[in-house]
Order: sequence, then structure tokens, then C-alpha cells
Amino acid sequence: CLCLRQRHRHGDGGRKDRRNTRATVHDATSAHLAREHNDANVICIGERLVGPAVAIDALEAFLAASFEGGRHSGRVEKINALER
Repeated sequence: CLCLRQRHRHGDGGRKDRRNTRATVHDATSAHLAREHNDANVICIGERLVGPAVAIDALEAFLAASFEGGRHSGRVEKINALER
């Protein structure tokens, strides 16, 4: 998994300063959309299903994308509310 958070949870006493939004991705498209539509900050890539070249493409697409907001914000806020 790749984490884009500045701080990791390890050793912070369970404090929740920013939630992890994880997405399992299989290619560049799913990685890009996870970031744009779901504000994901962690991606998981299965090594048995995804080869190295596709994984690199997915990583680059994920890092190049940013959250679009707009029509996707409502869904993300609903998920955040459930986690509070």
C-alpha cells in the first residue's frame, strides 16, 4: 500500500487526525478515479493480480490526480460522518 499522509498512525496513541481512505486499484484508471472521486489517500495493489509495469502506471496516475470535489463531495462527507 502507498500512503499519502504526512503522519502515520503508528505510535500516535490512536488519535485520528485524518482518516485513511483506502482503495484497491487494478490499473491506472482505477487509481486515478479513486483519487478524483473518493479522495483516496492510500492505494493497495495486489501483487498476484497486477504486474510491475501496470503497478507503476497506477502509482503515477494516483500521484498525478487530485480530488475533484463538486458532485463527489457529498458522498465523501457522508462517509466521513459515519466514521465520526
